[in-house]
Amino acid sequence: MSAVPTRAAPPSAAYRCHRRRAPASRHPRTRVTRAAAGPERASTKASSSPTSSSPPHVVVVPGFLSGAARYRGMARALELENTFASVTVVPITRDMWFPTLTGGDFTAMLDSIDATVASIGSTEERDVCVVGHSAGGWLARLWMGDAPYGKNGKTYGGAARVQTLLTLGTPHYSLEKYPFGRIPENLAANVVDSDGSDPADGSDSNHDDRVWTAERAAGSSLALTNYRYPGTWHTNCRYVSVCGDAIAGAQPTDLAQYLLLTLGDVGSSLKDVFGCIGAGVSYGASVEGGVVGVRGDGVTPLDTARLAGSEYIKLMGVTHQPDADVDDDVDGAHWYGTPSVVKLWARRLLTPTPGGEETVFEWGKETAFECDEVPVKMSDGGFSKNDEKGTTDAGSLWKALEAALTGASNDLTEAAASIESFQTFPDVNERRMVSDGGGVEVAGAPLWQACLAVRNGVPGSVAVSKALLRTAQCDPNAGGSHGGMDDFFATSPLWWAASAVEAGGGTEAVNLSKDLIDAGADVNATGRYEFVEGPPLWWSAIAVRNGEVLGLDLARVLIGGGADVKGVTGSYGPGVNRISPLLLSAQGVPGNGGCAELTRVLFVNGARLDVGDAAALVMYRLGSAMSIVKSEVGA
Repeated sequence: MSAVPTRAAPPSAAYRCHRRRAPASRHPRTRVTRAAAGPERASTKASSSPTSSSPPHVVVVPGFLSGAARYRGMARALELENTFASVTVVPITRDMWFPTLTGGDFTAMLDSIDATVASIGSTEERDVCVVGHSAGGWLARLWMGDAPYGKNGKTYGGAARVQTLLTLGTPHYSLEKYPFGRIPENLAANVVDSDGSDPADGSDSNHDDRVWTAERAAGSSLALTNYRYPGTWHTNCRYVSVCGDAIAGAQPTDLAQYLLLTLGDVGSSLKDVFGCIGAGVSYGASVEGGVVGVRGDGVTPLDTARLAGSEYIKLMGVTHQPDADVDDDVDGAHWYGTPSVVKLWARRLLTPTPGGEETVFEWGKETAFECDEVPVKMSDGGFSKNDEKGTTDAGSLWKALEAALTGASNDLTEAAASIESFQTFPDVNERRMVSDGGGVEVAGAPLWQACLAVRNGVPGSVAVSKALLRTAQCDPNAGGSHGGMDDFFATSPLWWAASAVEAGGGTEAVNLSKDLIDAGADVNATGRYEFVEGPPLWWSAIAVRNGEVLGLDLARVLIGGGADVKGVTGSYGPGVNRISPLLLSAQGVPGNGGCAELTRVLFVNGARLDVGDAAALVMYRLGSAMSIVKSEVGA
């Protein structure tokens, strides 16, 4: 394998929608109550209310400073699902929010929610699914509560009607530090336990620093909500938190670095940078410490949007609200109300999220491997089926893999069909040593061997890899090495799949990388082979530098899977110092459009140059400029 081979890039494929089940949530759907955690629960809560057997009604609650008109497209998209009895947007207008900016409470909005739900006639309880966008999400929690609120001391108790509460980009745990300040709300004396000593945040480990005391609750409706109704308070109601993962926060000083990174090829990407800076200002209302690299939908950080104990959905590439120059109702807007995005979260109003947590790749398209019903060829030394036990012949698989790696065979299609036809597979993660045909000992588990074959372009190797993942349920992190069993050149299956994208493996290699991440592959595991060393993300930078446009799709998939973009380094070529993927990509700017886009993707996702890399890029730019001058003078 050459260090950084140069070759023509195959055409890129369009990606639309890919869904991934994440590992089991670190915050299971249970509510933990601390001792002395605030007021006692009222006996009128909806704990004994039956769930409606009829299609539920959907009620949409607008977000802060937004009116009902903004949500017409969202409502139409929900209606097209044909799974709900009705869809109603609470008739809140923008001017209804203005009194809250000067210390007023949210009674007007709560009254509007209450009247809207009351207008929906029903003979059953728990017949409503509430969708709350932004502040509308925690206001719905407040409306569901059973304690008096506001100057008039009104009790709403809306939980008795609610089957599911789904929040979209809701800042459940905002610290309410706004750039222009905010006047505390006048909530009268409705809060008990005013000694201010009892934490009552529901025990979410991500929010132990949030102390929701009665003292704080007396001046803020959001603090009051978290004090009285922490986490998934109403146990017979499903809670689903949804947040877009689209923008990493930035500081104003980061603009200078971005201009250095994209010198001469900024284009319209400055809009994204300013979006990151704006997101950083917004995220500062919810997080303490630095905001650089903090991710969210552009207004609400991921962590802040996750209500303690709720089901959780992360939507990759989805923003808090549409751009000002894009119609809310079209797919190009790409916010929570975009029709294609509505389809992704609307299904969770009725169907529980698998494992309590999932990530949805809005920019990708899942192409799951489906094995055709191909008869298994019975030949000497080939695969054989044990009808009684339903297990594969491990030795036969190893023979096939070794033949493919040595060049004795150029097709693994038969092996894929065989794996799909059996129920169990023995020694699925056993590490064995074979020859690569060039005198080098190659040691690794079957999945690792198959992914290496993908890198080498062996037909059927992608199918074998997917079959091993799906049917045999191989460990996606069972790695291998070149140079025998001593890990001379250690790599992972994902590392080879990512490198296959750079080698021209096309969309199949990108989709295999997705599948490996779905199965739990370590997206940051560093690998090394010959003169190339770094994490899988490193391959996306090498690919783009070599003109492989699918390297951009690989980068998005890896970042969506949790790839670290900060402080990551790699190297290629003998004697080449370790540099970051961001620096490697920036060196291709200007002149390489793919590098310009990858630089933007890495930067908006939190990648930054350290002092050494920044100095190196300056010297690289100066060297390139001098070369151009010399060339012109020489001409």
